[in-house]
Amino acid sequence: MASAVHRQLSRLAGKKNWGRGLKLLAEGAVLDLRRSGRLIESRVANASGTFELVRLSFIKERIACRCSCRQPGELCDHAVASLLQLLEDEPDVLDFLERHDEAPATVFPPTDEEKPGTPPPQAPTPDGIRGPRQEALESLFGKSDRAARLELVIAGPLITMESRWRKARIEASISHRGKAYSGTNMKRLVELGHAAGDMQLRDFSPQEQQIMRFLVREADMVGTAFQATAYDMSDFLHTAAGFERLRTAGGQVRVHVQRADLVLTVKSNASGGLVTPGLRLPGRGLLPRAHVTHIAGRGGYWLGVDREFWWLPGVIPSPWLRFFLKGEPTELARAHLTELEELCTSAAFPAELVPAESAPELVSRTGRCKPVLCLDWHHKRISATLEFDYDGQRVKGPTPVILWERRRFVTRDDNAEKTSQRSLVSAGFASQREGMGERYTMEAPETIAAFLDTDLGRLGKSWLLYWTPGFSELRQRSGMLKMTVGQGEETPSWFELDCSLTDADDQPILWDDIRRPVMKGRQVVLLPSGAVVQIPKDRQRLLRLLLRRAVEHEGNRFRFGIYSALPLGEALSPYLSGVAGRWLTLRERLLSPAGRPAVPLPGRIREQLRGYQDEGVSWLRLLEECGFHGILADEMGLGKTVQALSIMAATRLRNDSSPPRPSLVVCPTSLVENWAVEAERFFPMMRTTTVRGSDRQPIISRAGSYDLLITSYALLRRDIAQYESIDLNYLVLDEAQHIKNPLTVNAKTCKALRADHRLILTGTPVENSLSEVWSLFDFLLPGFLGSRQEFREEYEIEDGLAENRVRTLAAHIRPFILRRTKTQVLQELPPKIEQVVYCELAPEQRLLYDRMHRHGQEMLYELRRGGWKDRRFELLSILLRLRQICCHPALLPQEIQNASRLNGAPSAKEELAREIILQALDDQHRVLVFSQFVGVLSLFRPWLEEMGIRYEYLDGSTRDRQERVDRFNSDSGIPVFLLSLKAGGTGLNLTGADTVLHYDQWWNPMVEDQATDRTHRIGQERPVTALKLVARHTIEERVLALQESKRELFDQLLSGAPTKLGELTAEDLEFLLLRGEEDSAREAAGQ
Repeated sequence: MASAVHRQLSRLAGKKNWGRGLKLLAEGAVLDLRRSGRLIESRVANASGTFELVRLSFIKERIACRCSCRQPGELCDHAVASLLQLLEDEPDVLDFLERHDEAPATVFPPTDEEKPGTPPPQAPTPDGIRGPRQEALESLFGKSDRAARLELVIAGPLITMESRWRKARIEASISHRGKAYSGTNMKRLVELGHAAGDMQLRDFSPQEQQIMRFLVREADMVGTAFQATAYDMSDFLHTAAGFERLRTAGGQVRVHVQRADLVLTVKSNASGGLVTPGLRLPGRGLLPRAHVTHIAGRGGYWLGVDREFWWLPGVIPSPWLRFFLKGEPTELARAHLTELEELCTSAAFPAELVPAESAPELVSRTGRCKPVLCLDWHHKRISATLEFDYDGQRVKGPTPVILWERRRFVTRDDNAEKTSQRSLVSAGFASQREGMGERYTMEAPETIAAFLDTDLGRLGKSWLLYWTPGFSELRQRSGMLKMTVGQGEETPSWFELDCSLTDADDQPILWDDIRRPVMKGRQVVLLPSGAVVQIPKDRQRLLRLLLRRAVEHEGNRFRFGIYSALPLGEALSPYLSGVAGRWLTLRERLLSPAGRPAVPLPGRIREQLRGYQDEGVSWLRLLEECGFHGILADEMGLGKTVQALSIMAATRLRNDSSPPRPSLVVCPTSLVENWAVEAERFFPMMRTTTVRGSDRQPIISRAGSYDLLITSYALLRRDIAQYESIDLNYLVLDEAQHIKNPLTVNAKTCKALRADHRLILTGTPVENSLSEVWSLFDFLLPGFLGSRQEFREEYEIEDGLAENRVRTLAAHIRPFILRRTKTQVLQELPPKIEQVVYCELAPEQRLLYDRMHRHGQEMLYELRRGGWKDRRFELLSILLRLRQICCHPALLPQEIQNASRLNGAPSAKEELAREIILQALDDQHRVLVFSQFVGVLSLFRPWLEEMGIRYEYLDGSTRDRQERVDRFNSDSGIPVFLLSLKAGGTGLNLTGADTVLHYDQWWNPMVEDQATDRTHRIGQERPVTALKLVARHTIEERVLALQESKRELFDQLLSGAPTKLGELTAEDLEFLLLRGEEDSAREAAGQ
């Protein structure tokens, strides 16, 4: 007949689940079941070949149920089968529930705060006293409703104890509400009923209370531990029978309730029999003689085998016990055997006489351990229980120490089990005590991904692995992020893509779920479902590219500006199978040389264009047709001006019937006239004017009457308000280094202008840092390289990925930059010979230089301890003074010259320069002398006049620049041209010279290259020699090395090669000021 408890459970579960639960029980689906206190855990086989993990908690009058099948709100069939199995295995639970059935139990799903095994605190009764049912429940399940527990450790091995002189040391520890306390609190608990931390004696289980009372009252307390004699230890083990938290250093101690007894085994023969004494475990066999220890008690002995103890009742002398422990056989005659049998039967002798074959001796061995890992995945966390399989026998937690196997007992392999536990921890699991033993959890997404990728397969080779359907589902969904791309709508100015994300099981992923982790660079993302997806770095960059370049983003739909066709087409190429769109066709056309259109130009003009120039104009026309803008970055002297004029003229000719739109060229002041001359020379049909002088405003107001306006950066800043209403055809920036700093007024002014087409002319798209590239493209294609901050985070980095990222940047910008060098396109151009000529400072120069150098070093050493940027200008000022000393002491401020008493000191470099100039003139060469210091040029003027050498002069204050250039080129009787590097280094054609003398060095070598290319350009027929004068053992040698690093940045970025260089940094200053001293000392020593 079904009990009241069964009827009650059937009502709670419902007819359907009750019937299924009965069937599961009958089929043996409950694989195993463990109980610890009021927590029951079981595994129940399911139809899919895996198992469900069931956790049941008895909390007050309720049953809390959680099953991995996730059936909410009621007892599922797996829980029913588990409860029925529990009632079969442990009848005391059924008896208890039937005795206390006045308040029927209820079932509720546990909340996150009420995880099974950690029930909420007990609500107090009106009198603060527990009712009898609650006390009985606690007693039955062996634990209180609070998280209080006692743990005991016996120091050293438990060896034989026969006298009061041998003592054992017991160390106790207490935990209460998750906090650990010393065992010394036991005395207060026993004597007062309470202790620290609101701890109450009644918070512990009845057995724990009894153990504490015994130790406090019977054992000797020494420090924080207890000492017990043999008799006390024997009594202590009686109180600890079945207690789970008693250990030695070697592992858990298990005290059995089952008793041992004395036996005499008889093996009969013809004369009588062979009698052997022994110790027997009823129903098992004889304990192995070689392994048994004993502890003498007041009413018997505790017999121990490898931390397992059984009680042998009855008082027998120690020699008799040793007789049975030793187990030596004795031959007895038949008459004596009869007498011995009578003694045992009458209980005159405390042993039982049995046939030898009925009491075989047990054999001891260490079992073969195979770890068993049970995995569950719930609420964004993997949890695991670790069990151990010993030849089909499954054990978990600290018990049992001994496994019975026929006539053998098998001890657990502690070393193998600890190795398995360490393997789990090394795989990323965190260990924590829960219920029956250890529970392992893993939460970090990166750790979960690594476990699934590597450790799960590795463990599966030697472990038994089981997992719940929840784990199986999330494991299936975890893995590499997938993406598919589909074509959306498009117009001439934008296009849309449908970019769908899925997990490893092809379940959709929302972009909002991964946006923030992707932008932060996380390679593993935890999804709301609990699954984890991996996003390798290359795919991360792709996702960031999509997010940053999108002008609109809603769901899976991304809208991009047409200029994003190139970087997206390259980045998305693995995903574009079957995708067709105008933006892809446009990209292919821009990248294909065969797709460059012919540009209609007047025959006279086309005849004057060289082949590479004609190709350059076609490339500009292609950018026009695709709606893009670009940079013409040909090397100095290859005719960028005429190519720009050609495309502007061609555009004007094509639109001859439409209302005219003027084009605007913005260039340095020194080049305004040169542009006007070139426009008149090549395209006289174009209505061209320069915007300068006092009549600028009328000219701008009549802009529509012109085809081409030419102005300077300085004047554009002043007149920007007048240009705001003008729609331009072409906006051309010549020598665009004027806008390389995006924060300058020049950059902001130029970007404010409106134009159909934008073009940059520069021989040096990048000089110092990658930020210059961003500023140029912010003018050409705003948003193409993202925001300033995004660009800095993506490319301006100094880590191991910098080379790859700059290579990526070069690939993105290369379609918008056209650069040809002279060696590539002008085979007929004469060679350029570059040479460094060294000189030693004069003694007076050296004294002054060394004094200033030491001052700079001292300042740098001081600033190393603080922020160098606060006094950066002082350091730069010292660098300037050092370079001036190298050039000529006369360049120093007068107060420094007076203080140094070096007025009129000679300059070794000046003397060397004079010798070179005179030698060049003797050899019929014409010389350009460049210096960044106007004072240097002023030093040469009186000398040249004294020597009767004609010369031209040009610096920033010179107004009739073009006249002086024309005069030098046309009059071979003028052999020398003195030019400041800034004013004369760009935009001029000085092919009349064939020798270039750089008196001093600038940080950026491209500035010097531009100056040299004033003569090494189209029209030059003689070889060009470029000489650099450098003072030995000075900062000038360091400047040469720094120049090479700047040149590397320029060359490598344009070719897509790696780079790691940046602007003048604190390391650059140390390089210039500190290491120069080391080199000087080394070279002076002849090393």
